Amino acid sequence: MTDYVVPGGVPAPQLTKEDLGTLSPDEVVKANRLGQFDVIKAGRTPTDTERAGVRWATPEEIEAQAEIDRANQRIAKAEYRAKVMGGVAE
Repeated sequence: MTDYVVPGGVPAPQLTKEDLGTLSPDEVVKANRLGQFDVIKAGRTPTDTERAGVRWATPEEIEAQAEIDRANQRIAKAEYRAKVMGGVAE
């Protein structure tokens, strides 16, 4: 599991949904207690600085990450549709 920063002004390193899938149930409980899922609980992907536990993202960084997430969702949907339709997405 990712090391964490003791609370005190800086966030605990934030984990992603992908990280969640690799943790044991005990690790999930511990990470949740340490606040390492705060960002994904808020419905967004952590920025690099949040993943590192350096600082919380600015509103501009949050919006930029949201746009990346939306683009990734569009790509995933297009790839799925191409697979279902028998073609290959590019």
